[in-house]
Amino acid sequence: MFKKAKSEVSITLDPDATIAFEHKGFHENIRFAIIMAQFFGVMPLHNIQNNIHEIKFKWKSIRLLYSVFNSVATILRTMKIIKKAKSEIAITLDPDKSIAFEHRGFHENIRFAIIMAQFFGVMPLHHINNNIHEVKFKWKSIRFFLYTQMAFYVCNFLAGIQLIQIARHWSQILREWSFVEMAMRSYAHQINLKKKFVILTTLFMSVGLVEHLLFILNSIDQAEYCIGFDENPVKYALGVAFPNYFTLVKYNHWAGAIVKFGNLIATFTWIFADLLITLISIALTAKFRQIVKRLENNKVMHEKFWREIRQDYHRLYHLCKTVEEQLALLVLISYIHNIFFLCIQLYNSIGDRTGIIESIYFFYSFGFLVFRLLVVSMYGAWLNDEARKPLEFLYSVPSEHYCTEISRLIEQIYTNPVGITGSGFFLVTKNFLLQMAGTIVTFELMIFQFAPVAKNRQIATTDYDCNLL
Repeated sequence: MFKKAKSEVSITLDPDATIAFEHKGFHENIRFAIIMAQFFGVMPLHNIQNNIHEIKFKWKSIRLLYSVFNSVATILRTMKIIKKAKSEIAITLDPDKSIAFEHRGFHENIRFAIIMAQFFGVMPLHHINNNIHEVKFKWKSIRFFLYTQMAFYVCNFLAGIQLIQIARHWSQILREWSFVEMAMRSYAHQINLKKKFVILTTLFMSVGLVEHLLFILNSIDQAEYCIGFDENPVKYALGVAFPNYFTLVKYNHWAGAIVKFGNLIATFTWIFADLLITLISIALTAKFRQIVKRLENNKVMHEKFWREIRQDYHRLYHLCKTVEEQLALLVLISYIHNIFFLCIQLYNSIGDRTGIIESIYFFYSFGFLVFRLLVVSMYGAWLNDEARKPLEFLYSVPSEHYCTEISRLIEQIYTNPVGITGSGFFLVTKNFLLQMAGTIVTFELMIFQFAPVAKNRQIATTDYDCNLL
């Protein structure tokens, strides 16, 4: 199916064409990123080499089938993890005990809810059927590992579904964007975005590929400690990388290839979600910068000029809202995913690593995660800053040239903030970035406070699950 999808994507590329970086519209700028995404089952659009009126989303197409296949495979892997977690949780249930409702303490009262939660990857506690002094949370445990894997696949499943939803409405976004570009064609040309988009897309994808290769090398390095590794190194390398799967399903090379390919697709779905948010933020920021540049170079103060500026700003605001309707949920998923794994990585940073390959993989992966989170946040914050910059010029207009249009524009900028939002839960600004950084630093300080205990526990339980079916 991947080979078929690859051939489908390849027909959109003109072999006689060279990559030109002249000024283009949004569709021309972002097209390279979409073509790259389609190799990994994301953004199943057709006719992307044509003009925006010919771009289509088709329910009956091999590209959509490829995207749906990847999403379904992701949720199936999640179900395998739940099954594994369920078997682990089962040891905490005492079959000889009946549920009695006499008066108990808080732990006795809430225990049933925690047991139920553990079937769905929540509250990975140990010894919850014992007294409160024996209840423990273990960072280095199969439950915590399974729930981390579950969070990875659930977030990528949701991101994959949301990217299909964005693809459904992509032609609508492009038409709205084209309308704004036509209305602002008299403005000074924006910076060369196509070249910037190609560079960012290549950077994200290539760095992500190197990270995945390090993940494979780290799995091989750890699998060398398994008995039987020399006879079947691929089997044990995949077993160490995906113990939640191959302790439930008998290993064979086809199953190993499918699981590995699915993991690769899920990883690049995560990366592309961050990339898409970044590219759209850059493109919107460039449009607002055109308005700012026109205000900087303006020598005319009549009311007609300010009416044109206000109308163009309103068109851009409407474009941002159109984009936000489709992008907001993906932004929320992206931040939850990135921050969750950043916190996990922060804790793992205090543990001992068994070799040079594991150390390189950890710090490389951690750096790439921080880089993506910073890039998404900074470009989102710059969009909000650029949308507010016209206020500097509006406040400096001489009183004799002040008019109703200026007043209306000031009111719109104040009452309708522009930026990337996470489904209305937050607006990405510089203040939000500082608040997020403060929260993460607080979490890190809390981790280092308990680091000695956690570190000793990690050293005492350094082993690998090599018992494959």
